Parts: sequence; structure tokens; C-alpha cells
Amino acid sequence: MWTLGFLCLLQWLQLGQGVSRWDVFASKTLYEWAHDVKTPVFANEYNHVGVGNTLCKAIHVNMVVRHGARNPTLKNMKKIKALHEKIVKSKKPSAFPELDNWSYRYNIEREGELVNKGITEQNELGSRTGARFQHMFDTNGKYVKFVSSRKSRAKDSAKHFHGGLSDYIVNKIPTFDNEINNATMRFYDGCYNYENQVEDNITHFKQFHDFSKTPQFINIAKALKNRLGISFSLTEDDVYQIYEMCAYETYIFNDMTWCKLLTDDERKVLEYGQDLEKYYESSYGHPINSQMACPLVKDMFETMENAMNSSWDYENLGDMTNTNYLAAKFQFGHSETLVPLMTALGLNKDDGPLLATNFNTMSGRKFRTSNISPYSTNLAFVIYACNNMNSLETNKVEPGSQDFVVKLFVNEKEVTIPACDGWLCYYKKVKQKYEDYIKNCNIKEVCGAKPDDTDKSVDSKANSVFSKLSLLLPFILLNWSI
Repeated sequence: MWTLGFLCLLQWLQLGQGVSRWDVFASKTLYEWAHDVKTPVFANEYNHVGVGNTLCKAIHVNMVVRHGARNPTLKNMKKIKALHEKIVKSKKPSAFPELDNWSYRYNIEREGELVNKGITEQNELGSRTGARFQHMFDTNGKYVKFVSSRKSRAKDSAKHFHGGLSDYIVNKIPTFDNEINNATMRFYDGCYNYENQVEDNITHFKQFHDFSKTPQFINIAKALKNRLGISFSLTEDDVYQIYEMCAYETYIFNDMTWCKLLTDDERKVLEYGQDLEKYYESSYGHPINSQMACPLVKDMFETMENAMNSSWDYENLGDMTNTNYLAAKFQFGHSETLVPLMTALGLNKDDGPLLATNFNTMSGRKFRTSNISPYSTNLAFVIYACNNMNSLETNKVEPGSQDFVVKLFVNEKEVTIPACDGWLCYYKKVKQKYEDYIKNCNIKEVCGAKPDDTDKSVDSKANSVFSKLSLLLPFILLNWSI
């Protein structure tokens, strides 16, 4: 009895204190909630790397970026409004009176678009990138390219990243020009096998839905019902909507009304639920999630390949307009772009799969979307050119003029590259690791064709035959009558 009373008191105190930890909102986590953006960045911080006695210089940055913090989509806006009305209509008057005064402020005309926090995220990320590779951009900054998906939040993210980059690298970066490429940034769109086997397949998300039947989740739903004094039971979707509302309202309106409904511990549980969904939707939960990312992997390596030439003097390149050289390529997509890409590269892989039943044992998991895929998450391969390079294995000077090594950065921090299980790898070795994605990428084969398309093709041919017959019929009848 005393234990139960103490737990209730502790829970009440947590509710009163609001949120003490913010990196728990899965894909709705602000970049600054999950990663350090306040520590000063030094000029050319990542521009050089030492290999033994050899100094290698950055000659190419290949970065893929998720869009910045955004408004809810139209679908979520409607859910927010309906849930609030349902709760207020049913709850006890004395329970969370702030909800009675809360007003719906979302503009449907700006659904899914960047908000101020998202603009700041991208602008500052662009500026930090410029600082860290200042020498490379000062030398070859005119050879940069921007690509995004067709979505306005991705296009605007590219624009504001460019703004931050060009503000730091003054008069070296070309005027903003953006190429739309859904083939690399939204490869999942219209991918029939993905839609059929994953996205629209409820049984595939069994672990996610089973999690809502566990004691951890059921206790949260019951606690919310009791706190609010409502007469109806909250659905799985309602609970996650309340959880996401804390993030939306805080980073858009600086309003923490909805945050008071949940405790820190409860948010950790719901974060795991969201991780389960993303794991099966976009990551190791199904082979096609990484397979369909092959156009992006292939594009990244082809771009890197074009940036390397052992005979070039990268300090004095001259006019490179007739080559495919790029000092940097920045591509802006979505969580559904970055997570499959990371999976294809073999990142964030735990020893076992995420399951509805292993919440406690996965507390230290690598696959935490709050950390690996918040807004503005970014992944970059950086190529370094080394003259008369010391061998990475023997630390002896290798013969030849110039060799290339690569580093991999995720959310601005270097990570171990699976290709060599180290921080720095020969480019050739990294390319060899992902050779299958580069050489054997057949997205039509991966995605397949919708049965409807085949039927339409057959129908079209049949209609064509009948059309031709109808034209010939009068002549056939005429000849028959004669």
C-alpha cells in the first residue's frame, strides 16, 4: 500500500515538473534535443586528417540530410483537433484545466511545411558544415550541387542550408539552384513490393501493434484515462498522438500544455513503440527497406568516384565545368530516406531484432530514432586526398602519387565504417563493401510492377484490337452481303 502511494506521488511530481529529457520523441525530436549544437565549431575542424606522417585534405563531401522540423501533416492536424474535442467534452472539469483554454492554431495551408525551428536547424547546419570544411569550400566552393525531393519541406531545407553555407563561405558558393530528384530522395514512392509487403501490410507491423497490448503500454493508457477523468478508453493512436503533441506544441508554439499529461518514463516507453514501427517500416525489419535504397547508394558512390583523380591538383583545379567533379553534393529528403540508407550501410544494427516483448533488454539499443533520425539528421561521406600516403595497415609510405581515404559522419560525428571497422578507410575498400548496391541496383526488379499495371496493359491491348475490329466490321459485313 505504501509502495503504491509512493509511486503515485512520484508520478504526480513528474507530471508537475514537465519534461526533463527531450531526446525521446522519436522522429519528432528536434535536432538540438538529441545532438550538441552549442559547442563552438572550429574552422577546418574536419578538413584535414593525418595518416601516419601524411596529411590528407578533404576534396569531396557527399551529404544526405533529412528536412528540418515541420508542421504536422493534414492527416495529423485533423487527428489533433478531433482528439482535443473528444477529451475536453468528456474529461473532469478539474482535470488539466489548461486543456479547456488550449486553442487549435494549426494552419492547414502550411501542413507539413518547415517551421521556424526547422529553418534555424538547416541554416545552422549549413554554417557549421562550411566552417568545418572551410578550406575546401574556399578553394573549390563553386563546384557544389543541391538536390531535394519534390516536397516543399525538403526544398526549403535545401534553400536554408545553402543560406547558412554561403553566409559562412562568402562569395565562393554559387547562387542557390536545386534539382528535384524523387528517384533518390523518395525511392519508396510507388514501390509496389514495398507498399504491398511493408507499408500497407498490417501483419508486418505485428510487433508494433502487439506492444500496445503489453503491461507497459496498457498502464500508460489507463493512467491517462484516470488523470483526465474521461469516460472512454484511449486508442493506441490516441496515446501516440498525445505523446507527439508535446513535441509539436513545444517546438512550434513554445506551449507545454500537452507535455503535462505524460511522465518522462512514459515517454521512454512510447519512444520504444515508435522505434518498433520505424524498425519494421524502414529498417532491418524487412530486406526490401535497404534494397530499395540502392539508387541513392549508387548515386553517392558514382558522385564520389567522379570526384577522385590521382593526377589532379585539388589546390589548383582550374576550370572543371567539363568534368563531373563536385566538391560537395547535398541531398535533402526524409526520415524514410535516411533510415533505409543507414540500414543499407549496416549502421545502427543491434545484436537482435526489436520486439514487442524486449523493451527492458533493449534500453541500450543502437536503433533509437530520437538519436539516429531526428529532424535535420544528416549522413556524410567525406573523401580525403593523400600524397605519398602512409599505409593505414603498416604505417609505411605507399608508392604512387595520390590515394584516397574516406570518413563517415552521422549527425556531424564520425562513426565506425562497417567496411573496415574503423574511423578511416581506403575508399576502394568501402566501395567494395557496397559493390552489390552500386553494380546490381535494379529498382524495377526490387519494386516490381503493380498487378493493375499489367491488367491495364492487357486491357489496353484488348481495346486496341477491338477498336481496329470495329473499324473493319462495316467492310467485313459489306463483303459478306455481296
